[in-house]
Amino acid sequence: MSPVLKSQDCSAALFSAMETTIVFFLKQSCIYIYIDGSKREMNGVTGSGVYCEHFSHYISLVTAKSAFDGEVEAIKVALTRLNARSPLCDQAVIFSDSQAAILTIAN
Repeated sequence: MSPVLKSQDCSAALFSAMETTIVFFLKQSCIYIYIDGSKREMNGVTGSGVYCEHFSHYISLVTAKSAFDGEVEAIKVALTRLNARSPLCDQAVIFSDSQAAILTIAN
């Protein structure tokens, strides 16, 4: 696997994510959750998206927020949705492109 920069082609990022899934998680029974946060430069609106095969959630945040805040909010929403459901399996894997957001949630 090689690192993928966000400015590169989206298909390269998707391939990298799929490769990670296959190499590390395919043999396990997990829920795979994909999250993303972003901020539009044009109007400053920040949003978060959460997707898995069992649920999806999209949220628009206030304009004073950053893309980082969108990532953190998406992780929080994913964890909240997981806790609200009866257990579908023993493990969940959250895919995020923001290491800073993951470290913030972990601390």
